[in-house]
Amino acid sequence: MADDITTTSNARLDRLVLEELVYESVRVTVDLCKLMDFQQDLSIGVERSLKKLAQSPEEKTALSLEMIKIAWARVGEELLEDLANFDPYPSVARRLSDLDKPQPEHG
Repeated sequence: MADDITTTSNARLDRLVLEELVYESVRVTVDLCKLMDFQQDLSIGVERSLKKLAQSPEEKTALSLEMIKIAWARVGEELLEDLANFDPYPSVARRLSDLDKPQPEHG
């Protein structure tokens, strides 16, 4: 009987892990599509701003490089801060805690 309970618990755990992995895969795909749309909008805005601020191709290049350096410095600081507070499996831990809850009978 203990083996049956262990097997059932392992199967539920395996199913939860699979569900979480597939969900995250689909979520990432949707997020990437949204990010690509946003990137297009950003590129249009960057080009408009550069046209307003830079009079020559050289100025445009120099201003672009300056802004890229500033952006990378800011992103680097944000990433370091995020890494210091990173929890790699928050949703999995929450789902694993669901294993302790009674499961509905299928039948």
